Amino acid sequence: MRREALIASCLAASLSIGAAIAITPDSVRAESQRPDIITIMVDDLGFLPSNSVLKRLPNIRETFLDGGLELRRMYGQTPVCSPGRANFLTGQNSLHNGVTENNSPPVNPNKTVALALQRAGYHTTLIGKYLIDWDPSRNPKGWSDVSLFHDPGRLVSESVESLARAPKSQPVFAWLSATAPHRCNSSRYPDDDCRRPYVPERFRDAPECRGIAPFKPPTYRTWKPPRPFPRDMPYWPEGWDLVSICESMLQVDEMVGAITEAQEARGRPAYYLFFSDNGMAWGQKGFPGKRVPPSTRLPMYISGPRIAGGSSSGKLLSIIDIAPTIASLGKANMPWVDGRSFMKLIKGEPFAGRKRALEHSFKAKARWSAVRYKNWRYIRWADGKKQLYHLAKDRWEQRNLVKKKPALAGRLDRELKIMIERSRS
Repeated sequence: MRREALIASCLAASLSIGAAIAITPDSVRAESQRPDIITIMVDDLGFLPSNSVLKRLPNIRETFLDGGLELRRMYGQTPVCSPGRANFLTGQNSLHNGVTENNSPPVNPNKTVALALQRAGYHTTLIGKYLIDWDPSRNPKGWSDVSLFHDPGRLVSESVESLARAPKSQPVFAWLSATAPHRCNSSRYPDDDCRRPYVPERFRDAPECRGIAPFKPPTYRTWKPPRPFPRDMPYWPEGWDLVSICESMLQVDEMVGAITEAQEARGRPAYYLFFSDNGMAWGQKGFPGKRVPPSTRLPMYISGPRIAGGSSSGKLLSIIDIAPTIASLGKANMPWVDGRSFMKLIKGEPFAGRKRALEHSFKAKARWSAVRYKNWRYIRWADGKKQLYHLAKDRWEQRNLVKKKPALAGRLDRELKIMIERSRS
């Protein structure tokens, strides 16, 4: 079915649903002042300084790169799927919400951005991937319309149909959660090939993605098999393959195009947010994926009414700041958050950003914690190793200054311990 026909049929269904809802003129006027909020989350997309993948995707480029604000200093706290999603949902630190691993207990259902917006009058929609161990037969609390799946082939139609079902008398908060560009999870492929994501047949060798240079930052490392730790770093000496990343992201780009068209037909103002659940190392310091210090940086964009295009490169932000910002957009209340709204940044008003941000991984064999400042980053590993980097002069973190600046390292170590204790409540 052509996308235009799909959108038209979905909107027709929406009108029939809306006609059955009894609303008053006053309530329509009041609710019309509140924007729709469309959140597009992708799975395991690393930050690329040159935007070499996203600028190849026409709908994402138009909506976010050309028409939105890029927040270039957005960082995840615990760089793995479920903890990153829980940070987003609750606006809380990982040790506060209790989701420190993919198999952790789920978030408190009474403390999510979805429930806060639902209580504030929003129609809330969840489409696609949720938490790793969540039973898809159970609808999580706080969502008016839920469709949980991992099949990328359903992403476009399910997203558009969900927006069509939403009553026009209410503002919408939608979390559209893709599985791209997560690596393939099939044992049929050799390890190196399975580091590439699944790509639907129709997007293979897509012209949009041809010729993208591999990602090879100054810290890129790899070894011939048999490899030392990490053993699953593929032997790609020319750099990390981005062509397959781009090809897998074309399904998300298709969804962005369809959802923005459907939103225009819906006739309500909307803010669009685009980001990843966690970042990826993609060969930095020899690490292939997530859970490691090079994988905390996230791609993050927001577009909408009165948001000028451009980028904000100096304002430090954390993934736990996204939920309180969405709550501010929707005039909802989230008193339990640890994050802070960056609404002023969106409006173009004076905004200082964070003074510091907490980062950590709880993987048993390689635990580490870090505190990030505008110009400094201090990392402490469970085995006692310590790292200190001057980010303004060494953005790829190649020169460890612990021995040269022991007093600063000691002070930041104490601050990190205090932050960890405070993050539990």
